Amino acid sequence: LSLIMAGDPLRSLKGHGLGLPSGVECSLSDDLDLCGHALVEAALGGHGSQELKRLSSGPLLSEMHEQIMAVVEGRPCPRLVVRSAHDVTVCGLLVALDLQLHSWPEFGSNIIIELLRNQASGQFSVRVVCYDG
Repeated sequence: LSLIMAGDPLRSLKGHGLGLPSGVECSLSDDLDLCGHALVEAALGGHGSQELKRLSSGPLLSEMHEQIMAVVEGRPCPRLVVRSAHDVTVCGLLVALDLQLHSWPEFGSNIIIELLRNQASGQFSVRVVCYDG
C-alpha cells in the first residue's frame, strides 16, 4: 500500500465534505497528503531534474508550445483549447513550469495558460494562472 493509495480516499472524503473513517485522525490524513505529494513532486522532477520534467510533462508542453507558435506565426489554430487532468498531471505541469504547489491540488483546481497580445505593440506574452481549489 503506497502513501498515495492510502491518502487518495481520505482526500476524496475531505474534498466532498464527508467525515474521515473512525480511528483516522485529520493529522494522519494531512501527513499522508504531504508525504504523497512530496513523492509525486520528486518523481516528476520537482527537485531540479530537468530530465524528469521533460519525461513527465514534455509532450504536453511541446503540444502547447506548438499551438502558441501557430498563433504567433499566423497559422490556423483553435481559439480555445480545454484540457482535463487528474491531480498528478496538474502537479507535473506545475513542476515543469517551475511553479511550486506545496500540497495536492484541491478538487476543482485549474491552470489557465493564456496567450495575450498587446494591441498597441502587437507583442505576445503568456500568462499562467493557477487556482488551487
